[in-house]
Amino acid sequence: MTATGAAITFDQVGKAFPKRGGLVTALEGVSLDVPAGSVTGIIGRSGAGKSTLLRMVNGLEQPTSGTVTVGGQDVGRARGGDLRRIRREVGMIFQHFNLLSSRTVFDNVALPLEIAGTPRDALRARVNDLIERVELGPLADRYPAELSGGQKQRVGIARALATQPKVLLSDEATSALDPETTQTVLRLLADINRDLGLTILLITHEMAVVRDIASHVAVIEGGRIVEAGETYDIFARPQHPTTRSFLSGVTGVTLPAFIAGRLLPSAQDATQEVIRITFAGAHATDPMLARLTSDLGIPVNILAGAVEEIGTRPFGNLLVSLPMDRAAEARAYLERHHLLTEVLGHVL
Repeated sequence: MTATGAAITFDQVGKAFPKRGGLVTALEGVSLDVPAGSVTGIIGRSGAGKSTLLRMVNGLEQPTSGTVTVGGQDVGRARGGDLRRIRREVGMIFQHFNLLSSRTVFDNVALPLEIAGTPRDALRARVNDLIERVELGPLADRYPAELSGGQKQRVGIARALATQPKVLLSDEATSALDPETTQTVLRLLADINRDLGLTILLITHEMAVVRDIASHVAVIEGGRIVEAGETYDIFARPQHPTTRSFLSGVTGVTLPAFIAGRLLPSAQDATQEVIRITFAGAHATDPMLARLTSDLGIPVNILAGAVEEIGTRPFGNLLVSLPMDRAAEARAYLERHHLLTEVLGHVL
């Protein structure tokens, strides 16, 4: 851990790949601290640069500019034994498991320890402990072809933990799994983070994964970090259009098509104002719309919404329309009661 409390630090990181006739930029000016002991998600669309960024943490890619440090060690400058030591402190879980088909569950988990030259007795004890941790004890002698997708990923997690790393990297580890299995794997990762104090850095294109497990999140677009912070704060106050686009798929806050198609940017001639209300913090479960109607007599039309739980904290988003002549009064009332409001447009 560095003096800033970060397990991983990206400092003005850039990466360019050679291409016929020149270079193509994958990352540019990326600066990000990954807090020690956190679960930090990096979310972005395909081609945004998130996989390239992740691979720099264990030296599989080298930055063209800037530095990547793990526990205060500059990964980009490390060579030979120094790089091998860093890699032993960084475990990695892959999207497609990367298990050896000719080796059993036990032998796949044991592989990193064999490479490290771990004595056989210590190796056996460590592997058995890991297999039990991921709840695969009865399957230790099975081969990958005999396992389900979720079981294969559990083997991958156990293997990634074999050398007792301080950082665990997850490369789209749940994207090949069905929803139920995804939740099981995410719960396992959350348990590992809590029990071992392990820093987990995961990349994903699914905001639901970030919501369910990450304490911190960074949004990457076009090779740049466009927004970063604690997950709850990003959900409550998304600033960048890319973040809002990702959030719309998991918070139930997409406007119905019949409203979105009629939305006007100007209030002129409109009869209704469309706003987003964010329920967060201590007042997330207060019945504020009922109070608004009761106290001020202002009718509210609910267009869409959902109540979620991020970590252990409730969070809700509602899209509503209000009469134009009383919309400002209604927003002021809601904000006095510690709710966030945002005008999305106006409709006839």
